Amino acid sequence: MGIDDDDDDDDDDNDEPTKRTHDAQWMEMYQKLVAYNKQYRSIKVPQQYTEDRQLGQWVNTQRVVYKKNKLSDKRTELLESIGFVWDPWDKQWMEMYNRLVAYKKQYKHTNVPRRFPADPQLGSWVFYNQQRRNKLTEKRIELLNSIKLSWSRNDSDDNDDNDDNDDNDDDDDDDNNNDNSNNNDNNNNDDDDDITSSSITSFTLATESTDAGNIGST
Repeated sequence: MGIDDDDDDDDDDNDEPTKRTHDAQWMEMYQKLVAYNKQYRSIKVPQQYTEDRQLGQWVNTQRVVYKKNKLSDKRTELLESIGFVWDPWDKQWMEMYNRLVAYKKQYKHTNVPRRFPADPQLGSWVFYNQQRRNKLTEKRIELLNSIKLSWSRNDSDDNDDNDDNDDNDDDDDDDNNNDNSNNNDNNNNDDDDDITSSSITSFTLATESTDAGNIGST
């Protein structure tokens, strides 16, 4: 028993320097992240960050360890104190969701056209989530249901296309009307030419008749 206890103590003593080394390395990388945040006002370090590739990889590793519930509370608190985002995609999703909430507040519905001029990205985002309903988390489905999102694709795009087609048809009608008007003008011009020709012919015949009469009387 005593020997085993001594062996355990020796193992703890051997692990302690290693633990201190790991802690020191972690804090060194953490300070690099703090400096990055101070310089760029962001903790979104790309994995292939050219100035310090190790930093980008370290940031990604922290997210992986956190998801596995293996990141200590102390380290979690340190990272969150500088605004560390555990799931960047979740943050972006919530930003788009809030834009949809604002849209509904203004327009009283969530049927955002895919080509919504004021915010084209929002329409595409809504369509994307409608198509991926079976792959969304329960939390996201609940959030979208809470604002009465219709999961079936709305007909707003088709209506937009129909409106465009109607406009084109109207333009075609206008063009046809213009063509008809031009044809009428041409017909009128032809009639005028016929009238003019007839008048000239009548005038010529009358003149010839008068001249013949004058010759006879002479």
